[in-house]
Amino acid sequence: MRKWRLEGVTLVCGSLVALGHTAFGYAQEAKPLSGGGLEEIIVVAQRRSENLQDVPISIEAIQAEGLDNFNINSAMELPKLVSALNIQESAGSVNLFIRGLGNPATAQGNEASVATYIDGVYYPRLAPELLKLNNVERVEVLKGPQGTLFGRNAVAGLVHIITRDPVEETTVKAEVGYGNYDSVEASLYASTGIAENLATDISVRYEEQFDGYGKVINLPVTHPGYVPNPSAGDDFHLGWNVAVRSKSVYRPSEKTKLILTGDYTKGRDSRAMYSTWVSGTHGPIAVPPFDFIYPPSEDRYDSISDGKDEASNEGWGVAMTLEHELAFADLISVSNYHTLEGIYRADSDRMPIPVFDYEGNFDLDVFTQELRLQSNDDGRLDWTVGLYYMDFQVEYNPARFTGIQWQNNFGLPNGEYQIFTKQDVKSYAAFFQATYEIMPRTNLTLGGRHTTDKVDAKGHNDVVDPVLDVRVNTGDVSDGESFEKLTYRAALDHKLNDNVLLYVSASRGYKSGTYNTLPLAIPAVKPEVLDAYEIGAKTELFANRVRLNLAAFYWDISDLQVQRFDGLGIVLLNAASAESKGVEAELQVSVVDGLDLHGSVTYVDAEYESFQNAPFINPNPNPPGGNVTQIIGGDASGNRPPSAPEVSFNVGFSYRIPSRVGDFLLSANYAYKSKSYFNPDNRVENPSYGLLDGNFSFSPAGYKGLKVTLWGRNLTNDEYILQATQQATPQGTLLAPNAPRTYGIKIGYEY
Repeated sequence: MRKWRLEGVTLVCGSLVALGHTAFGYAQEAKPLSGGGLEEIIVVAQRRSENLQDVPISIEAIQAEGLDNFNINSAMELPKLVSALNIQESAGSVNLFIRGLGNPATAQGNEASVATYIDGVYYPRLAPELLKLNNVERVEVLKGPQGTLFGRNAVAGLVHIITRDPVEETTVKAEVGYGNYDSVEASLYASTGIAENLATDISVRYEEQFDGYGKVINLPVTHPGYVPNPSAGDDFHLGWNVAVRSKSVYRPSEKTKLILTGDYTKGRDSRAMYSTWVSGTHGPIAVPPFDFIYPPSEDRYDSISDGKDEASNEGWGVAMTLEHELAFADLISVSNYHTLEGIYRADSDRMPIPVFDYEGNFDLDVFTQELRLQSNDDGRLDWTVGLYYMDFQVEYNPARFTGIQWQNNFGLPNGEYQIFTKQDVKSYAAFFQATYEIMPRTNLTLGGRHTTDKVDAKGHNDVVDPVLDVRVNTGDVSDGESFEKLTYRAALDHKLNDNVLLYVSASRGYKSGTYNTLPLAIPAVKPEVLDAYEIGAKTELFANRVRLNLAAFYWDISDLQVQRFDGLGIVLLNAASAESKGVEAELQVSVVDGLDLHGSVTYVDAEYESFQNAPFINPNPNPPGGNVTQIIGGDASGNRPPSAPEVSFNVGFSYRIPSRVGDFLLSANYAYKSKSYFNPDNRVENPSYGLLDGNFSFSPAGYKGLKVTLWGRNLTNDEYILQATQQATPQGTLLAPNAPRTYGIKIGYEY
């Protein structure tokens, strides 16, 4: 009998009961079918509300209706609709890449090169559970450095999730669903007024997959050293999560608005965990009597390890935004506190006995405060000035390396190696941006941001036998460094007419220097700096039935931060220089009322311009299989950075068909990525792949607000690699596979 996660079920049901008394007395009017032409999209890419087509930045914005039409339940799925975006999930964290640039580092404390914001709040490290999207108004993907108004580590761009504001009219949307692999999901969004000028909402989403994509298995091995797997038969590649978010909006006067937000997330997952090896990279381990080659499982989702691989996270946060209209400008204050703790467990040897296991226990806390003053008149000059502060603390407490190999190394029957590290980042910034209409239809934008980062770190590594009560400190390490940088943005845009905008821009992005925290190593790696140049055009044609946006870009990156894994932990280093150049196009077409087409394509030519002494991990020729146990310095100049496919595109449609029996909605999307790599040596290749998703919905007449949806993801069951980690060990390169074909049904009701 399966065990349901009471946290998710209780939260969904309890929230329905709490709001049900008032909610069931009202019905929300159905949204009318789209009229002629595409709807205007309002974005906050420049920290003020503007028409998407008037902003001289390459942006893709997906509104709530689009996310719903294509069954996008998490920001992890955004690359299906945004061709320039790639997302890796590994070690319980999320790493984003835009136009071939990102940070694949999984060690805690190393912030991403593509920033993530939720309602204007920066999150330096993301758990996947925080990216659930059942209360979203829209998602904006800004491409290129946003080093003035957003600033914090937005080197290659950012993803900004904007959630719905609650309204005083009671609104409820609830869904339940079931899919293959015995998957269940339930979500609720409810909003209501609780006093004059005070409205609140709650958003809850619960998901659980009870059957794994694979199993923990025994292998048909007759070697005397083989030990049967004690976890054989357990499911693998499964998980559960719950996410709760609530927002309250109070308007004490026409000029003042106060927003309070709270969130809570919890989850445990093995769907993004390693289950097997990249073909040809695995060899015997040097631990008799287990020193023979374990063949990989025939099914890429099956695991021969002990089945304890998983990532678990639990976190919560609160935020407060105050907006007040002054006589000459708007004053905006954004305060946020967020905490997250988690455990990441990995069986690095991929064997049924504990030879080389890892468990990383971490905690992080972040506080941010931003003050902005921005113009609010209709004059020729729009301006924004502001101050920003962040205190980001993260620690391993501890990261543990356990197993027979460590016991043999230390001569202790229960020996293990423990890493304790703490890093504290304090960041201070002052920024401005101004846009001036220098002549009719022509605007000049200039902006700058000065950032000072103070980074302190301390740590120690211990040899431990918890049974014999042995603990030997191998030495304390501590260090601190400060980094300063001026980043800027300059743009010139001109409107040929009401429907065509041309622009050119130059900007600089900066990612702070940081310490390697697993284990702590000094000195800190250098900051990453990106200089970007872009030209673009934004057009609306044929009575606003066609929206075509084009951009060409050139990025010059210095001191790109790179990660390698050496068998004991993670090592960070800098590549001397890299570049990324390319073109992209985004197309939306309203063919006829109800039928919309969309597509985007990105071509990226990215390479290391200079990367001497790059980490190369070579295959071990003697004995055959596995990797050599030493990382060799090689020349990666001319190689492609990680997660930088040359060609990415997506194409899809949604077709709404009204009838006397009800409304039908048919949608499909195909997303393609050409081959890419995981490491600077370009040895392990992620093959090209295409994901086909489809959805069919029916809203019956006479049952207002009811909708039934059949959905399918990866319908062609295409295979690729979510993550691959090259190890300088005989165990070789570990592989985490993508999800197979999934499908299911959802029933929703909205009023």
